[in-house]
Amino acid sequence: MTVYINEQPEILSSDYKTLYDVLNQLGIKDSAVSVSLNDLMVPRDQWKLRELSEFDRIDFV
Repeated sequence: MTVYINEQPEILSSDYKTLYDVLNQLGIKDSAVSVSLNDLMVPRDQWKLRELSEFDRIDFV
């Protein structure tokens, strides 16, 4: 699956199902950053629930 992280295309394996999976792999800590998914801010308590789809856009703010 291809997603865009800070406007850069990244190909993810099927192991990455949620926003949390990607952030965890990148070493992003809960308190260190705000995250938007497809231009909408995602509260930290939703990171584990937000499933990713092809061509999603993830941005760190």
